[in-house]
Order: sequence, then structure tokens, then C-alpha cells
Amino acid sequence: MNESDEKSFNLEAAIDELRQTVADNLYRYRDMLNLTQDELAEIADMSLNGVQKIETKKAWFSIESIVKISHALAVTPAQLLLNSRKEQLVPLDEFSAVVGAFINSMTGSTVTITPPTESERPTYTITNTKRNLEH
Repeated sequence: MNESDEKSFNLEAAIDELRQTVADNLYRYRDMLNLTQDELAEIADMSLNGVQKIETKKAWFSIESIVKISHALAVTPAQLLLNSRKEQLVPLDEFSAVVGAFINSMTGSTVTITPPTESERPTYTITNTKRNLEH
């Protein structure tokens, strides 16, 4: 990311867009299956209040809730996170900034995502006060 890109990137807007994307996708997939929020909550083994808050952007979602909801809706977690309004992939540095800020706000950990070379996959490092994980 060059200096002008850094100035134009709005982290709060990107996070809000992610929350809106998850809310929109949750509603869309739930509606496609003709499920009520209560039915989805029961299938996902979550509270009705939890499902409602995620779908209305009144609360942050956890990774666990994304996995439970995606399983209940028979979609992948990525499908809940993917912004179908955008017909492009999110640049890795932007994705890293949003995910890193989210993880940091939830756990106090920091995340670094390293772009892949031609012969390898992307890697990430999560640094926590208790331990350091590398993948």
C-alpha cells in the first residue's frame, strides 16, 4: 500500500461494510431456506437474540457464530463474509488490516498476513501475550 492508499483507506468504514455484508448474507441465505430467525437459532445452537443482533448489526459476530450459522445454512463461512455486491477480490493488505483490527479489538492479539510468493500460499502470524502462532 503506498502513502496515498493509506490515507484513503478508512478502517471504520471497512469494518462497518464487513458487518453489513454478514448481516445481508445471513438474511439472504436464511430467507432462501424459508427459515425464521428462531428456527436458524435453534439449528445453529445459538440464542435467538444472538442471531437477531448479528442480522441487524447490533452486535459483533464471533468466528464460532459464523461457523455455526454457516453450517446451519449449508454454506461456507466465506460465503457469509463475501461481499457479493463487489465483483472483485479484496486486496490482501486491506483484508489484513480489517481482520487484524477485528482480532486485535476482540483479543488484544496482532495479526500479520504475508502475501504469497509465486510458489507458496499466504501465511499469517498471530501474536498473543501468551503464545505466538504461525501458519
